[in-house]
Amino acid sequence: MSTHPAAFSPQVRSAAERALKGTDADRAAFVKTGYAEAQQRDRVMREADAQRRLEVAEKDRAFVRAVAEGDPGEQVRVAAQWALRSGSSDADVAEFFGYGWATGAALDVEAYRLRVADGEVRRQHVLSLLVAQAVAAEEALKSSADAAKARAEAELAWRAVAEHANGAQKAWLAEQEAARAQAESWQNIARLSKESADAIWEKITAPAEARQGDWAAEQTEAALTAAFWKDMADRARDSENRVKG
Repeated sequence: MSTHPAAFSPQVRSAAERALKGTDADRAAFVKTGYAEAQQRDRVMREADAQRRLEVAEKDRAFVRAVAEGDPGEQVRVAAQWALRSGSSDADVAEFFGYGWATGAALDVEAYRLRVADGEVRRQHVLSLLVAQAVAAEEALKSSADAAKARAEAELAWRAVAEHANGAQKAWLAEQEAARAQAESWQNIARLSKESADAIWEKITAPAEARQGDWAAEQTEAALTAAFWKDMADRARDSENRVKG
């Protein structure tokens, strides 16, 4: 529904709407066979209607080849590669512009969000364990018979927290850069689509603008999370210095 424009894929949109309003069995049938069947009906209709048939110029194919080789999104690259697979036709390239590009882009955003969320859950879990160990080690210093040994253990414990936080910060800075590259890429695509006089580019404008907004938001979120981990690393180093005395 979000990646197949009604003007380009009316049969897919209609089938998807019925599936959404239907039962679980209806939705399962759409996923299993209904989607592919609706895609084929749309393709037949486009090929039969000369006015709706999109002209695919060599420059359009060249652009798809560039996307297939160097787009920052894995699923977008896969969609472009499929459009140019051996035996493909102009219709496949037109469908890439019509919905394949947008579909791959949506999958890339979702995959990024799932991956970074899972990674952050793991980092936070490790952080809680390390902080608990450091607090316990510092508390043990107050009553230890071997103050030097206890102090060294407390220092090491807080250093472990700082190192973990520092690693997390670096990871989020990398995620920030990845999101920045995606946002910039989609901003450029939106601009190209608006500037192009070719009808084949029309359907990507709205998805490109939406994805640019998504990635800009992810870039901001990554920057904020990186700042959190920097602050945590600084606090851990302060604690290590405090233990040193």
